[in-house]
Amino acid sequence: MAVLTLTAAQLAERIANGEMFDHDSFHQADFRNMHIAGGLFSDCIFQNCYFDSSHIEQSNFINCQFVQCSFIGVQLQDCAFNRATLPATDFSRSSLTAAHFIECDLSRTRFDYAQLPDINFLQCQLNNSSFYHAELPFAVFNQCQLTAADFSQTQLERTAFLECGLDQIQLRQAYLQQTLFEKPDLSGQDFSDMHLAMVQFRYAKLNHCNFSRSNLTQAFFVEAELHQARFDQVSGIGCQFYQANLTGSSLRQSDFSQASFQLADLSACDFSGSTLVQLLASETMMQNTQLTHCDLSYADLSKAVLSYTDLTNAELYRTNLHAVIDNGAIWSGSSKYRALATDEKREKADLWKPARV
Repeated sequence: MAVLTLTAAQLAERIANGEMFDHDSFHQADFRNMHIAGGLFSDCIFQNCYFDSSHIEQSNFINCQFVQCSFIGVQLQDCAFNRATLPATDFSRSSLTAAHFIECDLSRTRFDYAQLPDINFLQCQLNNSSFYHAELPFAVFNQCQLTAADFSQTQLERTAFLECGLDQIQLRQAYLQQTLFEKPDLSGQDFSDMHLAMVQFRYAKLNHCNFSRSNLTQAFFVEAELHQARFDQVSGIGCQFYQANLTGSSLRQSDFSQASFQLADLSACDFSGSTLVQLLASETMMQNTQLTHCDLSYADLSKAVLSYTDLTNAELYRTNLHAVIDNGAIWSGSSKYRALATDEKREKADLWKPARV
């Protein structure tokens, strides 16, 4: 392996002349404020090199090793790092636009205060990395390991986490808007007092999570596991909880107007004092559920199981109670007389079966 001693200007000139670098080694090189485009580096080693405040465009680093290198304030545009090792590298206050990191080791790497639009991480090791106060619009983390990664106060608008390892990830005070989590395990995470509008938790494990006082407008929890989660005082208008399991969860004094809990399990949940106007909860399990002082106007509870559920002082104006199972339910003080009872014609239609031929 050849050891090259080049200045930033000399490296830029060689790249401009079409030279490629293969099995070369760079030691203690100062590439600060360098401007290169179209560089190709394969199986190279960069040790104690400085790329701070450089501008690097459309360059590729394949099987390269970066040892104790610094990229503070660097601008990367359309660059790719393929099977590169960059542990403990500093990208703080950098701008990495449409950069690609594929099967890279980025453990303990820092992206604090960085601008990372359209960045793509595929099957990367990002354990103990830091994205503190970074901005990641349209970023994608695909099958990455992010154990103990720090996303505190990070802007995660339309960011996607696809089948990533997220154990002990830090998300406090992050801003999440239309963020996607595919098959995450975020059990025990504290999401309280956060902006989570239109966030999608798809097939997620969110047991014992705390969402209290958060903005969950049109958030998506379809088929999520939410045992003993807390949703107290949240704004959850239009949320989707289709087939989710929320057994034993607390959803007190919240607004779930127009939310969907169809086919969900809400057994032993507490909705006391919540606004549930136009709630969709048909065929939902609501056994031993607390619905005291709730506004269920225009809600659809058809075919729901309300056994031993407490609806004391609930507002039930035009609430659809078609074919509910309510043995042991408590209706005292509620306006059940204003609800829609079982529709006999619909019940006959529901029970109809074609004759055997």
